[in-house]
Amino acid sequence: HTLIHKSDGLFSFGFNHSGQLGIGNCENQNKATLVTNRNDIVQISCGSSHSSFLTSNGNVFCFGFNGCGQLGLGHNENRNKPTQISSLNHHKIIQICCGSHHTAVLSEKGNVLTCGYTNYGQLGDGTIDNKNIPVSMICDSSICSIGCGYYNIFFLVVI
Repeated sequence: HTLIHKSDGLFSFGFNHSGQLGIGNCENQNKATLVTNRNDIVQISCGSSHSSFLTSNGNVFCFGFNGCGQLGLGHNENRNKPTQISSLNHHKIIQICCGSHHTAVLSEKGNVLTCGYTNYGQLGDGTIDNKNIPVSMICDSSICSIGCGYYNIFFLVVI
């Protein structure tokens, strides 16, 4: 699936079996379809079957497959419309990324919070138990950027 952010909104198309297009249903789309016309979106990210976006005031919204808790909503139910991760409201989030079945966010204070699948330890909290709410992986003010791979998370650190 694909997300496109334009001046007139967020659009998506492609495979939609779990609602990862965020359009309110699970029907595949072969053309760009409006997800939201919000004009405060500053970043978007796609995982294997989930998606997220970040707003200018630091709010994170996720949608799609949630079987491992990767939407960070405190449960494992799929969402076919953007849903805000309210547990992050006390953090000023500056970056998001989606891995295969996990999500990571970076706060302005350098706190990396993660949720979702962690069978290989990719959430970095010392366990192999999936998390359906974001947990703190590391907090280091020298972290300036994060990224996710299929089963990993990486950091760019200012030295």
